Amino acid sequence: MQRLERKKQIIMQNIIIIPLFIVFLTFHPNVSHALDSVAVRQNADSNVVTINGKIVEYSGISGLVIVTQANEKHSIPLEQIVNVTPERLQVHKIADEAFTEKRDYVSALALYEDSRKQESPPERKWIRNLITAQIARCYTALGKQTEASNEFFVLCRSDLFTPHLEAAPLLWFPPSGRTSFTATPLETAAARLLDNGSTSPPALLLVSSILAVSPVQELRSRGIEQLRYLSRPPEKTQADNEQTIRVQVARLATALLWRTQYVVTSKNFETIRKERENIINALPQNLRAGAYYLLADAYYQRNENEQAVINWMRLPILYPENRPLAARSLQDSARALRQLGRTEQAESLLREVANQYKEFTDGM
Repeated sequence: MQRLERKKQIIMQNIIIIPLFIVFLTFHPNVSHALDSVAVRQNADSNVVTINGKIVEYSGISGLVIVTQANEKHSIPLEQIVNVTPERLQVHKIADEAFTEKRDYVSALALYEDSRKQESPPERKWIRNLITAQIARCYTALGKQTEASNEFFVLCRSDLFTPHLEAAPLLWFPPSGRTSFTATPLETAAARLLDNGSTSPPALLLVSSILAVSPVQELRSRGIEQLRYLSRPPEKTQADNEQTIRVQVARLATALLWRTQYVVTSKNFETIRKERENIINALPQNLRAGAYYLLADAYYQRNENEQAVINWMRLPILYPENRPLAARSLQDSARALRQLGRTEQAESLLREVANQYKEFTDGM
């Protein structure tokens, strides 16, 4: 009888211990929950709220859809998304660390490519797109414009209204050191996308930026014409997420057109400056780099070199991964500082370019 009672006690202890162990696994802060998370801000005045669960969709048409552990489904518009932190494979985590913390873009590229191969389930298409965006950014950081563009076009074929506009390797200035007036393979491919009637606004934005800096007059004219078309305020559509992407594309296209506008003798430059700053402030932080570059260039055209340097120096500080723009901004800042008589500071910036941006030193 005593043995039977003892067995009952052991069974009851196990019944209690097992659920407690499950509770520990669920709520202990040091245990990985392997969940996706999205930070959301409903409007400019509201606090950021984080939702954890499983992301089942993230695209330019659908926005982001996440299902919590309580099986609650949340559909989040793109304009409310502050940050997305996905459940990642270990190789993806190491790639992010190499890209963000170590700025080792060669290693990050190889790791992202490996991660994309491993993310094979159909329901993980959204994260493969996220990885493709990072691959494009790696190629941009390495100065490989053609490869970066091709990856972004892959992204746009997968998602016509991709929300990953920060991955677009837009050309904000003509490539230095180019002497040929023959179209490059990239320019030819870009013109072909126009001819074929691409319906992806982000893809058309990249195409236009490529053609708009071409030394081939016909291609340059086509690029500028397309930028003007894209810069028009988009008509209201039924899809709010699509509208969000069209608006951002229009703002970026407007900024890209600044390179074609002569402001040296403009009597209403103060108005122009305010308009440009309003465009920049309306863009998400991660899309402002190129616009800052051309705002600085406008100041430089007007011999306002102090303001030019202030805006150019935003790029290597705030956008170090956009190495083509960061390197060019450092070189332009050095030129402006020399004209201000600050030779020592100018030489310091040029040494930084020579040490950290060797692949972007053409024309120094």
